[in-house]
Amino acid sequence: MKIPYLNIDILHIIIMYIISIVLLVIGSITGYYLVIQNNISYSYIKKTQQFLLSFLDKPLQIFLNNLTACTLMYIPFVGLILYIYIMLNTGYLSGLLTTWNLLQKCSYNCNLLALTFSISSVLYTSILPFAVLEFISYGMAFLTSLSLTFLIVKGKFSELKMFWKVFTLRYLTTTILLLIAAYVEVLIIKSTSTYIHQFFM
Repeated sequence: MKIPYLNIDILHIIIMYIISIVLLVIGSITGYYLVIQNNISYSYIKKTQQFLLSFLDKPLQIFLNNLTACTLMYIPFVGLILYIYIMLNTGYLSGLLTTWNLLQKCSYNCNLLALTFSISSVLYTSILPFAVLEFISYGMAFLTSLSLTFLIVKGKFSELKMFWKVFTLRYLTTTILLLIAAYVEVLIIKSTSTYIHQFFM
């Protein structure tokens, strides 16, 4: 089943959503492993933590950050690689900070608990409304980049010209979705701010 004006298959969006979650989990496990192996410095973790916390109550910054990433994902060839990198990096940062903060509060060997919590954290976040909207946007950008890459490689430049209307509609749609997602994310963060500061501070 396709969304008419976007000319995109809903099944493909669902598949991209699942792929996003898989990449997040892989990234999360990587972050966990690096902390367990003591390959990450304390200063790097604190700087990363403070940087991410600075976005907590700034929906426009979250929106602009996500829109920039999504825009880059639309680029033919480059967007395909960037999508994978951004998903893996997001999972990595989540796994890194979750594992590190949990181990700091644990008085015994919590490695297995940290791994479980790290993976559970990204899985839980993935079903939150703002994450769903973001993943739909990124998936749409990836599929568009894939289509553009295919048309360029095949030399179908006449079809490429016709595709720009669809491209514009998709980009506007993802922009709106990301704007909504940013404000929803801040609302959710504010409702759980006590927990966030207790765990990450």
